Amino acid sequence: MAASPSAAAAAAAAAGSSSSANKTPCGHQFHWQCINNRKYGLPGGASPSTTVSAKCSGRCGKENSGSVLRVDGHSVCAECVVQRIRYGHPGDICPICRAAFAWAHGPRGVSFVAGRPCWPIGSSVGLSYVAHIAKWLGGHTSLTLIYRASRDGTTYGDLLRCVGDKTGLAFIIRKNQYVFGAFISAGLELPDDPTDINWYECDVWYFSLAGHFPKPTKIDVDRPVQYVIVAERGRSAWGANVVFGGDLLLGDGRGNGSPAADIRSCAQLTDRDLLTAGYVGERNSDGHALLGGSVCFHADELEVLHVGGQ
Repeated sequence: MAASPSAAAAAAAAAGSSSSANKTPCGHQFHWQCINNRKYGLPGGASPSTTVSAKCSGRCGKENSGSVLRVDGHSVCAECVVQRIRYGHPGDICPICRAAFAWAHGPRGVSFVAGRPCWPIGSSVGLSYVAHIAKWLGGHTSLTLIYRASRDGTTYGDLLRCVGDKTGLAFIIRKNQYVFGAFISAGLELPDDPTDINWYECDVWYFSLAGHFPKPTKIDVDRPVQYVIVAERGRSAWGANVVFGGDLLLGDGRGNGSPAADIRSCAQLTDRDLLTAGYVGERNSDGHALLGGSVCFHADELEVLHVGGQ
């Protein structure tokens, strides 16, 4: 068979990396850009692989030729991984890694920012971080990127359009070196009364992927504050569009009583009692966590992952 563009781009793992933050929870590490390139048939050069001399335990059974990944104790060549990602062939990949691989899968679409057809744009935080979210969710096999502000638009309406009626949502915020967010088991439920807000209970927890702890960390929230507040378009929920657990606001209007035009305008303050040992991020004068580096900030990127089956 003639070589295809997708076959020309290599995917690899660097299992010996000293940076634990770049490893998946199962101990494996994947070179995100190369996996993504292969997945969508984009060109790319070969990357350093593990030094193992192993036979692929996947569909092809070939010897290690410089692109064999170690996945959950199995040696899998890059081509077989791509087959599993792109065409759904079964294989011995652990559920956590499989969930991470699925995060950006989607059809070619239209960029609402550029107004032209574009290739799917994956998450800005990479596979290994998404794998930790998958682990905290119990290893779901489908995590799909359904909203990315830089791709889909930066207004509250853009967010609502992309999320729709989906439930089981992980909101990921990136600001400089900080990557963090919140998971809600519900969706973004608009109020029945367009002049009101909708305040409802659901499972809520926060997480830090980078910049606050030595490794990605789930931050549990006390049950009394596991709620979401959603405002109607043009209305205000505590001066914002959406509020998670009282600690994280999206579309924050900086205290002027009205939401900001850009959903990436955020406010965040996490109670110090929720923090586990090892927190090294910013704090305010009372010791509460500033996951975005300050109480109010403009996120570099805002993304939403949907947990499949919900």
